[in-house]
Amino acid sequence: LHTVIATYIAVCLYLRPGELRSIKLEHISAPASTGTGNGAQMSSWCIVMHPWAEMLSSKTGQYDDSLPIDLDRETVLGNILQVLKDQNPADSYLVTLSAGDYGKLWRRVVVKAGVSALEAAPYMLRHAGASSDRDAKLRSLDEIMKRGRWHALESVRHYEKGGRRPLQMAKLS
Repeated sequence: LHTVIATYIAVCLYLRPGELRSIKLEHISAPASTGTGNGAQMSSWCIVMHPWAEMLSSKTGQYDDSLPIDLDRETVLGNILQVLKDQNPADSYLVTLSAGDYGKLWRRVVVKAGVSALEAAPYMLRHAGASSDRDAKLRSLDEIMKRGRWHALESVRHYEKGGRRPLQMAKLS
């Protein structure tokens, strides 16, 4: 179950496969209340990638990237994350599979789902999230760039074109 949840989180946060396997439950923070009375609001669940305290930087040398789980379609994750945090030690990893075992599981799921023609790989989750958010006009290119921790606008420009999805879908027919 952790792996299924983590895979959905990888899509939501545009994670690289190695980043997905580096998330510990202690990197996940619950929403905090902001304000008081009728004006009180809750912030979003948030995952901190590459915490400075662990001295493991991102691919691009960054630390402490805070990624909110902030879209309406992602709210169900909050309840699930709370249960995981309540039932497991804080230093537990969200994904306990090795890279090899995750890859094997991924390939089995791809075959079972009948989408082998897509030549799907776990890295595609990163791009699927960004493409989906852009196609649905949920995030601007700047927001996608920040969320995906891309440093060049050219790295995200292809998300505004939207032509890959029909090409990929055509492979399935």
